[in-house]
Amino acid sequence: MSTESTPILGYWDTRGRAQPIRYLLVYAGVEFTDKIYTKAEKSIWESEKNTLGLDFPNLPYYIDGDLKLTQSMAILRYVGQKYGLVATDDSQRAIQYMCEQQILDFLNDLVQIPQAVDYQEKKQEYVTNRVVPQLDLLAKFFADKQWLTGGQLSYVDFFAYDILFMLRANIAETIGKYPTFGQYLARFEALPAIKAYQILAYWDIRARAQPIRLLLAYIGVDFEDRRYKFIDRDDYLADKFSLGLDFPNLPYYIDGDLKLTQSLAIIRYLAAKHGLMAGTDDPPRLAMQSMVEQYLDDIKQGFVPILLSDDYAAKRSEYSAGPLTTQLDQLVKFMGDEPWLTGDQLSYVDFMGYELLDWIRLFTPETNFFVILRAPDLEGI
Repeated sequence: MSTESTPILGYWDTRGRAQPIRYLLVYAGVEFTDKIYTKAEKSIWESEKNTLGLDFPNLPYYIDGDLKLTQSMAILRYVGQKYGLVATDDSQRAIQYMCEQQILDFLNDLVQIPQAVDYQEKKQEYVTNRVVPQLDLLAKFFADKQWLTGGQLSYVDFFAYDILFMLRANIAETIGKYPTFGQYLARFEALPAIKAYQILAYWDIRARAQPIRLLLAYIGVDFEDRRYKFIDRDDYLADKFSLGLDFPNLPYYIDGDLKLTQSLAIIRYLAAKHGLMAGTDDPPRLAMQSMVEQYLDDIKQGFVPILLSDDYAAKRSEYSAGPLTTQLDQLVKFMGDEPWLTGDQLSYVDFMGYELLDWIRLFTPETNFFVILRAPDLEGI
């Protein structure tokens, strides 16, 4: 087996069954290619699936030199064993296998629940009758152990964490009734490699970070939303030159070993990674997205100084009736009947466009600059 090539993990543009594998690879410090297929363009996966040399073509897949695996649990076990996260003792390893299969059964049941035709009407009933009994068993098994199967972190913890993370996001009140799970989640998230996995940092306001937050929320990325105090900047100044940033600034985004500043660089990177930017194989669409990105930025560059002006009310009226109206008319004409800014597919510029238009929607003579900056974070996303 070749030891030179970078491993490739292939999966859809969601957390799904690949996320525990991603976490384990990040924890082990493995440099890997996170190959993302977009569900909106399944044809790309369909065209590749039988060309990769996979015995059982499926997602996720993992290619490590000459070894080519599919099936998420087979991949997770393999990388766990390769990086010392599978027990060497037969009895302890059997316990890990048992936990793995118990959590897998739980996951398979969980993914079926939202598909029930009466799910919305009977959500609480499903939680009470199907989810809570499984959580009770898991909490009892955990007892006072540090990790799922004892004092040592193992590959099943990456699987367990992801299930509990999803439950915390969807039924936080139920999960909150189990202190054991809260402590476990906090302990896992405090692991240095996991904590540093993806961090978006900015002031405790919307501004340049908000389109990035919206995009991350949309694609379901688990990230630390680190907010420094806008008024008291001592915390940021203490961190600024200790983070390994090439050009220390806010916002910054840390994704494993990649450390970025500059908001447009960050949102473009995330869009490319998660299928929300046209590829280099589609130059016209990519150019169109770049043009809209710059046009939105031009509107913002004219809009923000008005907000900061001492003569805000007077300049607001003049600006609204003149340049802003002209720019918005052009944007409306450009969109035509399309559902999104650059056509029928959502892209990264829509997150920029929404944030800008939301600011403008709040743009009145009575509106305080900080009210706009601190307005609600998300709208139906």
